[in-house]
Amino acid sequence: MVQDLPGGRRRTGDPLTGPVDGPRATHWRRVRLPRSGTLRPWTRAPKSRETPGVGDSRRAGRPSSDPPGWTRDAATAAAAYDELRHRLGERLVEAERTSDHGHAHWDAYRLAKKDPSLHRLLLDALRGEPDQLMALDPVITFVEGDDPTLARLALDVLAPGSSEQHMAEQRAHDVALVRAAAAGEAGSGGPADTWSAWAQRRACCTATDLQVLDRLASDGVSRHVRAQATQRARRLRKELATERRNETEATIPRSGTP
Repeated sequence: MVQDLPGGRRRTGDPLTGPVDGPRATHWRRVRLPRSGTLRPWTRAPKSRETPGVGDSRRAGRPSSDPPGWTRDAATAAAAYDELRHRLGERLVEAERTSDHGHAHWDAYRLAKKDPSLHRLLLDALRGEPDQLMALDPVITFVEGDDPTLARLALDVLAPGSSEQHMAEQRAHDVALVRAAAAGEAGSGGPADTWSAWAQRRACCTATDLQVLDRLASDGVSRHVRAQATQRARRLRKELATERRNETEATIPRSGTP
């Protein structure tokens, strides 16, 4: 993915497939386009011992909520981030001491995701996060979570009209489809083979709607999806047949009984 930035700069990175335990925005250096109009190759930002890392922010005399500047709802976001740092305490200090990813706010976000008592505070901080790709990671986590209220609030965090906001809304739609299929109520979601690859990969393992499974078994996005859907549909049909047989036997009076 390539993003155009002010001053003729660009940034690349895949927002949804980054490392499991790090920010989804990868460490790409932002470079200016040459005057000739040709693109320079992208290179990863080098790690330098002379450049203070995230864990060195206090030693560098830099306020914790200063780099980089907050954007929307800046005052609220900065206050929420400072409160996050305070409540995380030693957990954050230790994380920043050992991290080398170079993202100023990521350690606080990563730890706050794991603490339900900090989720609302985290959303307030993310509202002003200038790196939308980084903010997308916690938002996706909440959208896929089991708290519907938190999921709705998370969808209002990212910049309206941004590509990251579109990704979050698409994931929320996919989550709704997968859950409906698991409940056997996916009839209004359109043909399952038109769903996103993410939704198909999950529905083939959790759906109880046989129409969904049959469609994925025949026209799923990948061989794995088709195979999983076929096996699940076969197993569900056997279970249904067993239940019906048991119900039938239960209604037949035993011999010798009035």
